[in-house]
Amino acid sequence: MTTQNRQPVLRCVLSNAAHPEYGQVTIPFPIPVMEYERTLELLAAMELGARLKRDCRVDELESGFPILKRLEKVGANLDELDYLARRLDSF
Repeated sequence: MTTQNRQPVLRCVLSNAAHPEYGQVTIPFPIPVMEYERTLELLAAMELGARLKRDCRVDELESGFPILKRLEKVGANLDELDYLARRLDSF
């Protein structure tokens, strides 16, 4: 079974801390390969998703791993969140 057919490991409500007026978006992780570009376009409209910046503020995080709640209310990098979810999905 591929990641595309599985339930998300994480669901994150993300926002831009520098521009709260842009609102929030909920992203499932790992991001399915077929939806990756569309997700980046959506986040680019909110000035999020830069490859090298921690520009995503994690407002809420749903996961089966309670320790990950520590990521709430902090800045995160989109690629790092996706990598983390892919690693957790491999267990």
